[in-house]
Amino acid sequence: MNIIKFADGLKFKILGRSMRRLGLDPDEVDTRADAVQAIYDHFSETGLEIMFECGSCKGDLPDLDFCPFCGSSLIEDDEDTEEDLTHKSKGIPGELYRGARRGRLPKDEPRIAGTKLLARLVFVFGMPNEYVRQLKSVTSLWCHWGMFARCFVGAYSVRLHLPFEASDYEDPNEILIDHEAPVKNMKSRFSIESLDEIEEAVEILKKTVNLKKEAADEKKRCKEAGEKK
Repeated sequence: MNIIKFADGLKFKILGRSMRRLGLDPDEVDTRADAVQAIYDHFSETGLEIMFECGSCKGDLPDLDFCPFCGSSLIEDDEDTEEDLTHKSKGIPGELYRGARRGRLPKDEPRIAGTKLLARLVFVFGMPNEYVRQLKSVTSLWCHWGMFARCFVGAYSVRLHLPFEASDYEDPNEILIDHEAPVKNMKSRFSIESLDEIEEAVEILKKTVNLKKEAADEKKRCKEAGEKK
């Protein structure tokens, strides 16, 4: 891709907003081409694989719920999204990807929207709504001992960040990947892309809650021991 030519058709205001949403500082770039390059560098540094093409601006994208270049939403139906996240839907319909798909699936392959995958995950886990906290770009999952997962919803996937390393699990799963350095206190991550992966994800989350409890109990024991001294 010719980044300079591609950037000519974009708006710096949208690029700057996207950079902030991705945790980047738009004040560090001077031109639209610089902003586009910074966004692609971010994709590379965070391990986000380029798999899609935006149907509006034709930018090459990883699995996101918005296009950081033109600002287009990549979520197909906001009303269905809200219904699923409040657990009112009675089914998980397949979605058809309408853009140019890169990779192993043809573009008309039925897939499940990321918002529906997250809703299904929360439902199967049996989590009360008050323990699911949503911000604009991230959904956090909480338990009695604090936050135990941060969920980033893509168009057809959910990426989960966990506060423990893969080695902290008794039976580390191949899908758990450690961050090179903690990201906002999150040490590992994994992704789900289909309903078949929900059960495995739930087991990982259950173990994560147990690890949070163990860490809280240990902290309490150390505090009590210090007070006795």
